[in-house]
Amino acid sequence: MDFSAIDALKARLDAKRPLPPELVRNLGAVFRVDWTYHSNAIEGNTLSLLETKLVLEEGLTIGGKN
Repeated sequence: MDFSAIDALKARLDAKRPLPPELVRNLGAVFRVDWTYHSNAIEGNTLSLLETKLVLEEGLTIGGKN
């Protein structure tokens, strides 16, 4: 992807601002799970993305995993 494509995507996003507060909250929740999953995977954690979501959002433990 070149910079002109990135600039075009940024312009599309800017045209939708201000974003609704609920959307901002949802994006924050999605990024929190996604970033936690990928950060843990780098460290060798074997939880799946869904398992990571359950641990973060529901406080559940996953059988057989730390």
